Amino acid sequence: MLPSAAPGKVSDLKLVEKGDNSATLSWSEPPTKAELTGYQIQYYPTDNPDNVQYMDVGKNPTQATVLNSNPDISTYRVRAKTVDGIYGPYSDPLVNGKIAPVDGGGGGDTGRATGGGGVPLVAWLLPLLLLLIPLLLLVPAEVYS
Repeated sequence: MLPSAAPGKVSDLKLVEKGDNSATLSWSEPPTKAELTGYQIQYYPTDNPDNVQYMDVGKNPTQATVLNSNPDISTYRVRAKTVDGIYGPYSDPLVNGKIAPVDGGGGGDTGRATGGGGVPLVAWLLPLLLLLIPLLLLVPAEVYS
């Protein structure tokens, strides 16, 4: 028997209830051709991503409460799991109670200027400069006068 395909990306991750030391999250079921067995929530203090923790939850409902986690200073992501044990991609991160912008499907905003498609701007400028320099050298000196 062939394994099923990975589920799609979980969407619409929201903070629906905030406690002093807990967060209740909700999300939409991802597109999938396989039967889901549940979800995995990844969470960590936003300022300390090395302190990551995981919480497995069932598939119904698409909501869960994460205990011992302050939603004002934590980051959350959710992914679905199939009956074959295949995980889909994580949702966009919910950072400090808000969905964070994601650059190119990576881990969030890097703070770098990009030239489209998530490519750093310097990667576009260097080839352009390498093309322009020989052209400038070919132009006769009278043009500059």
